[in-house]
Amino acid sequence: GDESVAPINQYEDIKLEHLGRLLANILVQPWPRGASPILYVEEYPSESIQGQAPLENNFYEGQEINTPYKRSRYYRKYPWKRQNSRYDAENRYLCQPSKEDVFRLLVALHEARQGNRGQVINFCNRKRPASAIFTNIRFLG
Repeated sequence: GDESVAPINQYEDIKLEHLGRLLANILVQPWPRGASPILYVEEYPSESIQGQAPLENNFYEGQEINTPYKRSRYYRKYPWKRQNSRYDAENRYLCQPSKEDVFRLLVALHEARQGNRGQVINFCNRKRPASAIFTNIRFLG
């Protein structure tokens, strides 16, 4: 059992090392002018994944090839803070606020930072707390 797997693993390691050196060499060399790099992605046939794998592919049982992409939440600045609970897509309301609306919003956001979170403002003809307004305005200060 293990004697036949060891040469295969060693052969795979040698192939991976050779491929790594080859790719590093390609990256070091400058690209030809006007030419784009070639990217080749090989997809394995679905019958080799589901059951009887051909011997030439060297698949092991239980090995998955097509793993689905999972969106990571770690691309955000503070990944431990969950953002989706503060935003309800059904209650969104787009508007173009006036200068007075923006000023009142900034003042209310400043008050909320100081601890006065109960203040309700009239923003785009809707009365609500400043913290409930979903906006791309960033308040620093």
